[in-house]
Amino acid sequence: MADELAKLDRATEKPTFLGWQTTYGFFTQIWIGRLRFHVFHRPDPGEALHSHPWRYTSIPLRPYVEEYLDPDGTVRRQVIRRLRLNRQPATHTHRILGRWSGEYRDGEPTVIPGAVPTICWRGPVVGKWHYWRKVKGNIRRYDWRQYLRHVGHRPSKQQEAP
Repeated sequence: MADELAKLDRATEKPTFLGWQTTYGFFTQIWIGRLRFHVFHRPDPGEALHSHPWRYTSIPLRPYVEEYLDPDGTVRRQVIRRLRLNRQPATHTHRILGRWSGEYRDGEPTVIPGAVPTICWRGPVVGKWHYWRKVKGNIRRYDWRQYLRHVGHRPSKQQEAP
């Protein structure tokens, strides 16, 4: 597990110009400078949302569902549509749930098994990477290394549609 964290650290905060990695089997990335090709194989690990140390612009090649933290502290779901620019500030706090089924159940978008590839342009580092979890009704921030050390190897509890 320490090896996984070391690889992730190098790829996120001290990246080489050219590289690739798979993290805990849920996510693969290939990069040339700030240009990234991401493939999300399954939902983000655990149940926490995360923010990035940089702003980003992505173009999903498949539509997907994410949970995000609303400014009022509410966790909501939204569909990120394919082939549309998705520009987000470093403060955007979210969690990838999976490929969108194209359907809604009880007003919420549903997910199906399948990879979600995206092309992403990463901005310059402007902060730190954090995970955010609701603990006893309050949103609590965790250092990304601490969170992934304890939760990164666990699958999400997110139920995929049959």
